[in-house]
Amino acid sequence: IIRESLDESVMEACTLLHDLLIILMVQFDDYCKLAEFKQSNIHSRLDVAFSGCSQL
Repeated sequence: IIRESLDESVMEACTLLHDLLIILMVQFDDYCKLAEFKQSNIHSRLDVAFSGCSQL
């Protein structure tokens, strides 16, 4: 990302960083199994504060 910001532009680096954060959020969600799907209704718990991830 830093190399991209130096070679291309800050906007391109921001786009790459945005994509990286989305990928990390999806992996975090998959890892923690935050969404539980039942038969007729959907129960989901969203940890938007990332309280389950002490590294953040």
